[in-house]
Amino acid sequence: MIVPPPTRPVTTARGAQSATSPPVTVPAPVAPPSGTPAPSPIIAAPIPAKPSPPTPEQTIAALAAGVLPNGSKGYTVQAGVFQSGDNARKLIEKLGSAGIPARLETRVQIGPFKNRDEADLMMRRLRELGVTPILQAPL
Repeated sequence: MIVPPPTRPVTTARGAQSATSPPVTVPAPVAPPSGTPAPSPIIAAPIPAKPSPPTPEQTIAALAAGVLPNGSKGYTVQAGVFQSGDNARKLIEKLGSAGIPARLETRVQIGPFKNRDEADLMMRRLRELGVTPILQAPL
């Protein structure tokens, strides 16, 4: 039979005696040399969530309200080309009564739309009204 060696009481840092193991010495933190500022903790700024892009229906509603998307180099849908300005105005009135905002240049155009899906949705609506649209890609 093996008998462990007897333990003797050890005085801890607070002056109390312990019959177990000797105290452990922990090194003090090292201060930077004088004149050197302590490093600041790095705190990452929260990353803001990206807003989801509007749906094609929301873009059409915004156009109807007179709000154009940022930048004007999106898709436009041409609803007609006329030799007579009266025919162009009639189409503008027809589209307006259907809630579709359009403007008269020398062509009747709707948009700009930010992407092809939004432009395709408008083209489907125009076909439902008996209008044959032409898609114009951004310049």
